[in-house]
Amino acid sequence: MSHTSHRSGFLALFGAALCCITASIAPEPEHWPWKTGQEFHGVFEITGHTVPLPVGSWTLVGVGVDPAKPTPRSSYGVIFSLVFFKHTASSVDAFLILHANAIPTGDGWGLSRDCLQKEIPFVKIDDNTDRHAFCTFVRPLVVAPHQTLGAWRDAVHFADTQGWHLPPSWLEAGFRISDPYDVLDVRYAFRPPPIPLPHSTSADPDNGRSLPAEVMAAFSGLWHTVDFWHAPSPSVPVPDKASLDALVHWTDETAPLVKRGFKRLLPSVTLRMPNDPPPAEQAAAPSPGHPPAEEMSNAKLGLLKTLSSRVTNISTSLGIDYLFVRDLYTVSGLQVVSSTLHGGVDYVEEWMWNTYGPQRLRQSGTVDFTYVEAQ
Repeated sequence: MSHTSHRSGFLALFGAALCCITASIAPEPEHWPWKTGQEFHGVFEITGHTVPLPVGSWTLVGVGVDPAKPTPRSSYGVIFSLVFFKHTASSVDAFLILHANAIPTGDGWGLSRDCLQKEIPFVKIDDNTDRHAFCTFVRPLVVAPHQTLGAWRDAVHFADTQGWHLPPSWLEAGFRISDPYDVLDVRYAFRPPPIPLPHSTSADPDNGRSLPAEVMAAFSGLWHTVDFWHAPSPSVPVPDKASLDALVHWTDETAPLVKRGFKRLLPSVTLRMPNDPPPAEQAAAPSPGHPPAEEMSNAKLGLLKTLSSRVTNISTSLGIDYLFVRDLYTVSGLQVVSSTLHGGVDYVEEWMWNTYGPQRLRQSGTVDFTYVEAQ
């Protein structure tokens, strides 16, 4: 009887401990430090990081948790997903979506899949080695009406209750930074500037005047039919290059703040909106280019290392062999055979080490979350 009671007590204690561990990994909404409707300025703190907020008031409108994709090999806890709106009395002018892991891991997080795309206007990969990653991107975004991200659905409902109009078309700037333990994925989206209308003809009774708001809304609604990556029809409005370049310039300005905030070094910041003029000392700076992101594969790395090794070995061997043989033709023939054979062996060896060896600079695989998907 005593043995049974001790075992029951142990099971009860184990169950209580398990519940506590589960709660610490996946806290319930009532224990979250954030509530929808809160307003934030300057910076926002989450899981040991600080996220810079452009000037103005940002309202937290959606909070949720989501799984990672694919699931990492080790336990990762939960991924916090938060949505902020910057709004006027009747409309949302900008939004911010951020993802951060709730507990540290040890396997790394890699780049976002959006930083691996070649067809978007701007991608820049600053770091993708030793399980550290940092990349930025800029793209037009037309938000699909139905989303799987729970925090976004809550944000849309919040905007509906407040009477805020939520446009479908945006220009998005994304940042992804991670180390072996933590990840921070921040995405800012801003309303594109008004679409310039063609000049009126003499047959137009409103010659020289802008079209009504209803027509402007109809033009904005055409965004979801635009193929941004191919030549569009001249009658369909697309984001102009100046707007994209301005957002790229703003992204380069913001990147150092995101890096510092990842280590919680931002007590306060002043971050302008993309459509605000840059500081005077930066106004004359040239617009950044759009270099394509490039990653070196194990095969290419092995080939370059093999060629470098072969050039060095051939030069050395020719000199040494000639000292003993004293016949340039014989030495050259031997080197052709020897270098061809050893070059193939070296390439296979380099490829196997780069792929399966204990690499210090192995890149982490991509671990992604539930994002707001485009149409």
